[in-house]
Amino acid sequence: MAYIGAQPNKTLTKTTSQSFNGTGSATSFTLNRAVNSSEELEVFVDNVQQEPGSGKSYVASGTALTFDEAPPSGTGNVYVIYRGLAEVTTRLEPQDLSITTAKLVDANVTTAKIADANVTTAKIADDAVTTAKLASGAAQVPISVAVIADVKSNSTSGGTSIAWSSGGNNRDLNTKLFDPDNIVTISSNQFILGAGTYIIEFSAPSYFGSRHIAQLYDVTNSASVQYGSMDYSHASYAGHGFSFGYARVVITSNTTYKIVHYIETAKSTNGLGINASLSGVDSVFTQVKITKMG
Repeated sequence: MAYIGAQPNKTLTKTTSQSFNGTGSATSFTLNRAVNSSEELEVFVDNVQQEPGSGKSYVASGTALTFDEAPPSGTGNVYVIYRGLAEVTTRLEPQDLSITTAKLVDANVTTAKIADANVTTAKIADDAVTTAKLASGAAQVPISVAVIADVKSNSTSGGTSIAWSSGGNNRDLNTKLFDPDNIVTISSNQFILGAGTYIIEFSAPSYFGSRHIAQLYDVTNSASVQYGSMDYSHASYAGHGFSFGYARVVITSNTTYKIVHYIETAKSTNGLGINASLSGVDSVFTQVKITKMG
């Protein structure tokens, strides 16, 4: 059915009432609810409304209803309505789009009232999600970068290499190329990182070494972290190549690392890299880039 104006609420109310059986002789009846005056009731006898007040049809006070004359005999023929009292028998249902922002008390929409998957991207203001609102590990971004390396003079080569049959070559690391936030410490050709999550990228050169591969090694825990790429620097034709590696580490306390280089063919003096021999330019060999995530 169509309506002009707002559609009626989907509610049903029941008037609070009470009925009695007339006996033809009884003039006093007991009400279920106390009243302050006769005017708080509407009283019907055999469907005829009675006039309230002293000297009229009836008076009422507290729970006593007293008639001036006894109502005639009948079943439920004395009917009382309590004015101003009604009972809602069905729940109120707000009309669609009828609850506005102004109707909601501040801080009264709780988590339990929000259905799963109902806070969409469109509902979040730009730049409104702060770092503090992200769970630990939920999203990580670089917060600092450092680069360390083996830096020697332009006339100095990387050093003598030993063959992997005799073990690995512990690569030199002696210089911070940059470390603005001091996230790394160099000591005895090894580097130390504090607690945190890091992306470590490393490279190491080989000269005349045949097959070779670099390794990131955890000195503190005596464990290999990651091997780099296998490369080939020809042992007969002045071959020069690099092994590159990448690793992600999560550490809870200070941890020491080093770069170990396994080279198939040993070579003296410059097996760990040929020097630059360019005036004013340092020779740079092993390099490690460290990105701290936060």
